Amino acid sequence: MKRVFFIALVGLILNNCFSQNVTNKYFIGGSFSYTHDNLTNNRLLANYLPYDKNNSDVIELLGEFGLNINSKSAIGFDLGYYSSRSEYKTTASGTQGSDYSKSSTSGLILSPKYRIIKGISERISFFTDLKLKIQYLSLNNIVTQFDPITYKSKLLSMNGGGLNYGVSIVPGLIFNINNKIGIKLEYELIDILHSTIKESKDSDIKFKTINAWDYGLEMKLSEIKLGIILKF
Repeated sequence: MKRVFFIALVGLILNNCFSQNVTNKYFIGGSFSYTHDNLTNNRLLANYLPYDKNNSDVIELLGEFGLNINSKSAIGFDLGYYSSRSEYKTTASGTQGSDYSKSSTSGLILSPKYRIIKGISERISFFTDLKLKIQYLSLNNIVTQFDPITYKSKLLSMNGGGLNYGVSIVPGLIFNINNKIGIKLEYELIDILHSTIKESKDSDIKFKTINAWDYGLEMKLSEIKLGIILKF
């Protein structure tokens, strides 16, 4: 009798979780973002340190897969690729040389997530994704090393890679074209990441394993991700 009661209770819970008012239980989608910064045009920084070159580019591609629990929540995960490149050059004060660095970071992203959904209208929904982020990234850097006597410099590589993990909060909007297709805008508002960077074998500069926490509150509208979502 207890077993029958338990099975019935579980069935009732599952029936409530997968509410009948959810027309589409599954969804897949993708999003893309690209940002470019050129600090040589930043008048405030140029007053303190003039740059010959100081720019960066960041690209992120994400695919998402999920299951609607009910009309107000969903579970799923993101799988994607991240790439950033930056280049910096300025004439070193009081020397004939220049300070130069070039770096690139790239790798894979996996983010299990829980989504909270709030319908604004029949066509627009607001959501917030609570993500567990797991990244494996490789880092390649070229940096300047100066000789303090001759003022001559040489370029050396400082390469590494490792696992990052943490959490992030990503709000966004879905504009429903119909009950099968939607356009998505999302923005990674807050992220907290722990990074482990180990020296690569091809690194000219030797360094100990780096373990660090990074806390971010994003403030750039250019980092809004544009995507599409398909519902089944």
